Amino acid sequence: METKGAKIAPESYLLAALCLLDLATTVFWISYRDASEGNPLMSFYLQHGGTSVFIAAKLVLCILPLFIAEWARRTRPRFVQAALRFGIAAYFTLYGLGVMQVNSAEAINAAEAAANEQTMSVASFGNYPTPANLARR
Repeated sequence: METKGAKIAPESYLLAALCLLDLATTVFWISYRDASEGNPLMSFYLQHGGTSVFIAAKLVLCILPLFIAEWARRTRPRFVQAALRFGIAAYFTLYGLGVMQVNSAEAINAAEAAANEQTMSVASFGNYPTPANLARR
């Protein structure tokens, strides 16, 4: 991506788009699908301030670094371009890891609930040995 002479670097546009897409999908999933925020810092804002504080914090923490990068790009264009590209790669990586962490935790909880339900239904069919029955003996 050529940034010489550009008012705003294409990498800044891409990073801003990633942040906005992340924000939109997070608000949708939290509002309509009972999801949770994978980023501990953003989760704090969501839990203690609600959706509006979460949105404001997300926008500030996304846009402010981009303004700083664009300001610094005037004197260090190659460094800023490399930093923005690193930021894009890091964003994709951390977003993917966060999605996997949240989804794997939900999958584990669902599997444990299904196993508990199955154990309870097997235990109700008579005096089969269950962990609770074995512990009493």
